[in-house]
Amino acid sequence: MHSSDSGFDSDGTSGSTHGSGFWRSNGRFPAWRCDPAFGVVHQDGCAVCRHYMSHVVEGSKDSCDSSFQEAIGEREGSVVMRYAEGVEEGRRVQAEKDRTRILKYRSEREDARAKKEEERSKRHRAEDEAKRLRAEMRELQDAFMAMQIAYEEQISALTIGPGLGGGEMEVLRMMELQDALLNESTVTQTYSGRISGRSWTERHEDLRQKNRSRSALKLSITPEPIAGPRVAEGEVETLGRMRREIWC
Repeated sequence: MHSSDSGFDSDGTSGSTHGSGFWRSNGRFPAWRCDPAFGVVHQDGCAVCRHYMSHVVEGSKDSCDSSFQEAIGEREGSVVMRYAEGVEEGRRVQAEKDRTRILKYRSEREDARAKKEEERSKRHRAEDEAKRLRAEMRELQDAFMAMQIAYEEQISALTIGPGLGGGEMEVLRMMELQDALLNESTVTQTYSGRISGRSWTERHEDLRQKNRSRSALKLSITPEPIAGPRVAEGEVETLGRMRREIWC
C-alpha cells in the first residue's frame, strides 16, 4: 500500500507527513491544539487526526451502541473531577492566605490598641499635671493678692495716716515693693489665663478702686493736730503728690 492510499499524505504548505503518520510543523503554524470535543489534535493537514475526528463523529451518530455515550460521560466526569480538585486546591491555598492575613490584622490591631492606651495614659497624666499647676497658680495669685493688699494698706497708712509721720524713705521702699508685686502679678497673669471667671487684672482693678475710695475718704477728713515732729510744707506737698501718683 502506498502512503497516499493510507491517507497519511499532507500538502507542503502546512507541514510534512511520513509513512508513519507523524506530522511536523514547519515553523509557521503550530502543530497541535486542544479541541474541546476531540482533545489534543493537529491544527490542519494531518490525515490521521482528520480521520480520527471523522471516526468519533460517526460513532456519536450510532444509536445502536450505547458505549460511546458511556465513554463520553466518563470523560466528562473525569473533567469535572479535575475541576473540583482544582477548586478545592485553590480554596486551600486561599484559606492559608486568609489565615495569614487575619493573624497579621489581629497583631496590628493589638498594637494599635496598646498604642491607644499608652496615648490615653499620657493624656491623663498631662491633664492631672495641668490641674496641679493651675491649682498652684491660683494659690500663688491669692498669695500675691494678699501681700499686695497688705502693702497697699501700709502705704496708705504712711501717706495718708495721722501726722504724715513715717519717713519718706519708708514710703519709697513700700512703693518699690508695690511696683515689684504689680510686675510679678502681670507676669503671673500671662501664664494663668482666666481664674474663677475673672482675670487677675479685673481683680486688681477692683482692689485699686477700693483703695481709691478709701483714699478719697481719708483726704476729705482733716486730721486733728497731734504731738510729734512737724513736717515741712515742702515735704507735705511732696508726699501729697506721691500719694496721688500711687492711686492714679
